[in-house]
Amino acid sequence: MKLVNGKYSLIINMQENMADMLVLENEAVMAEFVEQLYFQSFGQEGDFVLSDNDEVLEIHKTLEIIINPFALDFNNKKILKKLYSELSGIGNELLMEKNSLNSQICHLLETLISRASYNDISYQKDYEWVDLFKFYGIKIEPYCDTLSQKIIEYIKLTSQLQLNKILCFVNLKQYLNKSELQNLYQMAFYSKIQLLLIESYEKEQLDNENVYIIDKDRCLIIK
Repeated sequence: MKLVNGKYSLIINMQENMADMLVLENEAVMAEFVEQLYFQSFGQEGDFVLSDNDEVLEIHKTLEIIINPFALDFNNKKILKKLYSELSGIGNELLMEKNSLNSQICHLLETLISRASYNDISYQKDYEWVDLFKFYGIKIEPYCDTLSQKIIEYIKLTSQLQLNKILCFVNLKQYLNKSELQNLYQMAFYSKIQLLLIESYEKEQLDNENVYIIDKDRCLIIK
């Protein structure tokens, strides 16, 4: 995949088993890039173009930008929708069990209604799997002791639910050490997730990293 920003002549060629680090030394450029990617990740227009084999991709369907990794939401609307869809597909193979449960529920409701003081009461005769999932509060609940473990679990979840192909983190290197980053990279590579790290200053270049720098004078440097 290729992420392009024509305004700054920036072309990030995303390669398998490589992470991309974009260093933005100019504060105004940093704010501009993060804002643009953030809004484009929600479907708005912006300066970035994402493509794969010359086919333009919709950024909001392909890339997620994470500004605060401490606030990773494993149960956002997008994740739960995909999780419930997968569980519903599995549930369609259990129609006999579903019908048996529905009969018991209807029998219980009939008993309750028959004892109510008011007669004209109706109810839904069947349920959808999603109704059951929401009623019982089915959600993702990973057990993570550290920030790096939390991010790794999020990468695994993103891959398994086929949610995004690119995860973009802002200033992630401020929070993780070299060993934690390398473990995170390995999980991303294994999970076929592309990583883009946007950093406000240059740090040590690790193995499996491509580095792009837009310096204070807005000049592009590629390492």
